[in-house]
Amino acid sequence: MNGPKTATRKAKEKRDRKVKATFQALASSPGAMKTACVAEVMKRFRLSRATVWRIIVGGGVAQVD
Repeated sequence: MNGPKTATRKAKEKRDRKVKATFQALASSPGAMKTACVAEVMKRFRLSRATVWRIIVGGGVAQVD
């Protein structure tokens, strides 16, 4: 799906960048635990654990073909 991006797609990509940056900032602290960092990101962005991990590990918005 390489066509023009919809407003929804752009908004999700922007959110995903913020989620990833927030997680990386929290996780970069000395002694930070990934589980606690994920919990904080879940609370801040009102996302499920699976969604947060998809963004962190998978790299963002899932591709739908």
